Amino acid sequence: MSWAKLGYWDLGRKIFPSEKYGDILGFCGDALFCSQQLSQIITYIDSCSSFEEITEPNERSDLIFELIQSSFGPYPKRFALKSFSIVYLTRRKKYDFCAFNIKWSLAKGWSKSELAVGHSSSLIVWDGTGGKGYKSLHENEVQHSDFGTNSRGYFYALHRFIKTNQDPATGGPPQLACIYNVGSAVKLGTIFDEERYIYGLKIPNGAHLNNVRWVNETLESCDANQLKRLHNAQPQPVPRMLSGK
Repeated sequence: MSWAKLGYWDLGRKIFPSEKYGDILGFCGDALFCSQQLSQIITYIDSCSSFEEITEPNERSDLIFELIQSSFGPYPKRFALKSFSIVYLTRRKKYDFCAFNIKWSLAKGWSKSELAVGHSSSLIVWDGTGGKGYKSLHENEVQHSDFGTNSRGYFYALHRFIKTNQDPATGGPPQLACIYNVGSAVKLGTIFDEERYIYGLKIPNGAHLNNVRWVNETLESCDANQLKRLHNAQPQPVPRMLSGK
């Protein structure tokens, strides 16, 4: 999270998965409004069983869109950024995922559009000051490797981009949640620079850390205490052409 050249904060939460449904909300831009609003919306969705009767993703996205617009109405616009975006990820049915991009700009107002989601791993949206730089790094350095167009390739590219410091406003540990073919969204802890994080929060030592799945930069499942790949986990090494080994 950044405030132009005034400062940066790398430990704020930016993704909000449902505990009950296969839905995830995330944002890029106005940190105060978006973080408050998405936290409220996902709590409402889970607590009031809001999606029990609404199964069509377009209708779900309409509900979320209307809630956001309603809350933004009385928001003091002089404190809002000139533009920001919210991404809504969901599942239409098994093997059929979809995503929506909700945008606001001072010049054009509100808009909502469905993003193109295929049936294989791909980059469906990139945004913010570091979006184009990340996409360029993936295309030029990672895409043609052994895992370049797999989920772990896109995630590794994000780690790699953050550590280049190309964009001063892109920093801190990556945040990760998943939607699978069935069930609710799943939170994951990430290991970054030999530390544990959940949604940007640095996690201290504890007895039950492995109640959550932890992953490293290539999505290897890791032991939260040892910060290393689990003994029985599938190895996902960085390709030699990228690691320099």
